[in-house]
Amino acid sequence: MVSLGKFGTGNYDRDYVDKPKEYAARQIPEFWRVDPSRAVVAILSLRSGSYRIAEFRGTDPIVSPTFPNLQLTAEQVLNAG
Repeated sequence: MVSLGKFGTGNYDRDYVDKPKEYAARQIPEFWRVDPSRAVVAILSLRSGSYRIAEFRGTDPIVSPTFPNLQLTAEQVLNAG
């Protein structure tokens, strides 16, 4: 779950800029960014050293390369508590 913060703030930069760089350096193959303020679940998948981002909203079924049999929607994740 991302921290509250707008573009250009420390919280935003940490979640949207710093973490992907750190995770890529550690070769973490996939991570999820859940942003309730934008009502979006993003799955970032590492490919050739950088992340490809897939965003899911509302009733979009989440597609995860790591969990191909997952059956959740973005709405379900965002409303999980």
